[in-house]
Amino acid sequence: MEKRTDQRVFWHGKLKKESRKTWQATALTALCSVALFCLLFSYKKMYPFGDGSVAITDLYSQYLPLLYHFYDVVTGQKNLFLDFSVSGGANLYADTINEVLNPFNYVLLLFGRDRIYQAVNVLVLLYSTASAVTAHIFLEKTASGRRFQNVALAVCYGCCGYMAYNYQIIKWMIFPVIFPLFCLALLRMLREKKGGWYTVLLAWQLMLSIQLGFMTLLFSLFAGAIWLYTCERKENRTRKMGCMGIYTLIGICISATVLLPSAILLLQSARSGENLSYFGVMKRHGLDDLFERLFQIANPVLMGLLFASGCFRKRKRRSAAEQETHSAAEPFWLYLTGFLWLTVLLEPANLLWHMGSYVCFPVRYGYMAVLSMAALVAVRKERDADDFRTENVCKHPAGLRLRCVLLLVASAVSALGAVCLTLIWEERLVQAFSSLAISKVCPKETAVTAVVLLLVGVSAWCGQKVLHAKTTGKKTGGAGAPGMAVLGALVGGFCVYTMILLPPDYAVRQENEAAYRQMTEIAKQAENENAASAEPSWLLAREADRDDLPINAALVDRKGSISGYFPTESKQTKAVLESLGYLAPWVSVRAVGGTEISDTMLRNVFVFSKEALGQSGSGSVLSNQRAWAELLSAEDVETKHRQTSEEEQSVDVTTGSKEYTNIMEVFPAQELVLEDGTLCISVTDKQLLYLDAGRSADEIFVSVNGEPVEIPEKNQMASAHRLIWLGTFEAQEVMISVTDRMGTLVAAQEMELGALHENAWQAALQSGTARILQPSECSISERNAQIHVSVSAAEGETLFVPFVAIDGWKCIQNGKAVDIEPILGGFLGITLTEGENEVVFSFEEPGLKAGVGISILGFAFLLILFFARRKAEAGWKIAAEQKGKAEKCFGMLYRLLLAVFFAGIYVVPTIGMVVSLTGKIVMKFFG
Repeated sequence: MEKRTDQRVFWHGKLKKESRKTWQATALTALCSVALFCLLFSYKKMYPFGDGSVAITDLYSQYLPLLYHFYDVVTGQKNLFLDFSVSGGANLYADTINEVLNPFNYVLLLFGRDRIYQAVNVLVLLYSTASAVTAHIFLEKTASGRRFQNVALAVCYGCCGYMAYNYQIIKWMIFPVIFPLFCLALLRMLREKKGGWYTVLLAWQLMLSIQLGFMTLLFSLFAGAIWLYTCERKENRTRKMGCMGIYTLIGICISATVLLPSAILLLQSARSGENLSYFGVMKRHGLDDLFERLFQIANPVLMGLLFASGCFRKRKRRSAAEQETHSAAEPFWLYLTGFLWLTVLLEPANLLWHMGSYVCFPVRYGYMAVLSMAALVAVRKERDADDFRTENVCKHPAGLRLRCVLLLVASAVSALGAVCLTLIWEERLVQAFSSLAISKVCPKETAVTAVVLLLVGVSAWCGQKVLHAKTTGKKTGGAGAPGMAVLGALVGGFCVYTMILLPPDYAVRQENEAAYRQMTEIAKQAENENAASAEPSWLLAREADRDDLPINAALVDRKGSISGYFPTESKQTKAVLESLGYLAPWVSVRAVGGTEISDTMLRNVFVFSKEALGQSGSGSVLSNQRAWAELLSAEDVETKHRQTSEEEQSVDVTTGSKEYTNIMEVFPAQELVLEDGTLCISVTDKQLLYLDAGRSADEIFVSVNGEPVEIPEKNQMASAHRLIWLGTFEAQEVMISVTDRMGTLVAAQEMELGALHENAWQAALQSGTARILQPSECSISERNAQIHVSVSAAEGETLFVPFVAIDGWKCIQNGKAVDIEPILGGFLGITLTEGENEVVFSFEEPGLKAGVGISILGFAFLLILFFARRKAEAGWKIAAEQKGKAEKCFGMLYRLLLAVFFAGIYVVPTIGMVVSLTGKIVMKFFG
């Protein structure tokens, strides 16, 4: 009895000691990562070691504004679903719920709204550190042979090219943090058929992002198949496949509260055509971004460790049982690593995994490949650790010591050379990476980057080679090798991040910081003014486009603007605003284009006579503008303006006819064209001229009276029929020339010209034909996503509210639900009843109720499955039989899905690509 007690005390103490060592190594992983970023931020003079921010490109213009929106939502200033200040009222549920479910974002509350653009530095640090910690936990659970080597591998994972390159899309950086834990849960389910944690983590990732969640589903499908066919006996495969299918389905159901509404929004978004264009995805891109993909996955330190672990191994013969025990997991990680690398290099597979239509950035699932490489290194290290203890004693210790010294010197020189080369070429490398296509645009920088990565890899390889040296059973000269491995990982991370982050004096970073400081001041001023006036009219204000502010400035500066860049922006919003001549490329809607007429309409709530509406919003862009102007015009205003301008009317240069002046006149270009192909219009009173060229602005050059018209860069990427403002003119002839890139005049029948008479327009605004509601008659609640209107109307009048009637809007009129009438091309509107009207527009997320119901069912299924498993383990025959039947059924489903996805993502696209290339070759040589 005493002996048994002594054994328990011994094993308890040993386990406690092992646990302490594990946590010490985990803490060392976190400290190394934090030290790296402190060094980086200090060198770059970035917050908290300066005022600099890491916000550039997408992080600056797209994702950082969404963090401001998150801040406003969680502090109760805005609604989770609808934002009134962007894009005619945008449904941001799918964009905001991801941020709300991300625990890292709540750190921003500690810094306040004024410092969010600087606090994002801390977020990047936390993401990389947390991913290194979770990677270390994963490595310790899968291969705990050498803790310090696992520290190096974990730091490599947390500071790899994927993390450095993709921090610009910061909302996705939580996935590398979750993924190691998800892999552990997946392995646990495959080994023990316990899938609770797998289900929860899968559901969480699907709720964080439908795109990366879909990629996680594909990974679990393919990785599970590789495991089952390499590590499991044939008789166990069907049951484990069924188990995986059941838990995966439950995870999808649990995520339905977010997944279903997000899927509905994605299918209705302006990008859905590109996301779902199967063959369009295949043909758009070649191998231009190959280096970026390799850079993202081929972490130099990790590759050095992988190479060192696979070379010069001295292994003693073991029994068949020992061999199987030590190498069971290695084939799985080897095949999985190769599979992910193949996916990186196969363009169709890469694009379809991402569910997107472009790869301007490196592959989104690079962290999957990096973790699988780290696991392969760790497994081999664990095996080599056993070999280490069984190898013969070296017979030449003196020569071995010299070799160790030389290797350590070579490692230090290589690391120092990599750092020096990075710092010397820093500005060039940063500019090259900011172009997002360095292999094609900047070949010299690509070569230098490759040399830097090679030096860092050589440094890691030399440091690891020291580990193979020993005499008399002890390591000689390799006592510091674990530290060398960690140092190599830190050097590699420093070089990689230095290549990506902007240098301290880089003009772009200074401009970004100035823009956010300016927007912060605007936000403070706007909040003070709104608090003083207690009026929500500022939500209807439309700010002019500004190049010095990001495209999502409205989310930051708390002022209304026609702006926004969201993957969930609806096709309807894009179509409605484009019909008024506003720029809306992809999903962005800026205050570029339109006219003073549409700008005024989008700033106010109106009551129109129903008869005056006519067919507004159904014609060409300029015709729509004219129809809107007619709603505001009165007969006496037009008559008075005709009388005052009658003497100034002149003969049109091209037609020779007299025309009375309306507020907005539209001229087909063929009526204005001269013999030389230029357009000529005689301007009498003060007029604003607008051109609809019938094609996107990046294809044309426009000049007025011999002077080129500077078209905003954002406007150049627009689709056809965007209005180009030519200027304000008075009492003169205006000569307009429109040519294509080759200098050929654009055909006149493709174009229209619009002339807005400023005096008539100002008179119309005071006419009262269309009644503008006063602030006391209309209130907007951002917190509740509601619009309240109290108005007295005559018979047959229509209410117009300048927000797009996207799916989800409901209306209660005088206590009764009524249908919304999309008017003027698709804005909120209803027919008013005679007399007093109390109207409430409210927004309800489409699919949310159904999603909540499915989530509840998913949790219920998980509980039932847990109960059935417990009963089956206890010997309840019925539970065991039903569980077996379910596993068999879902096992067949798993095989079917595996075949379909493998064929759809790899086989069919590859065949299509080969056929396409073959056709091009045949046409080139024999066509």
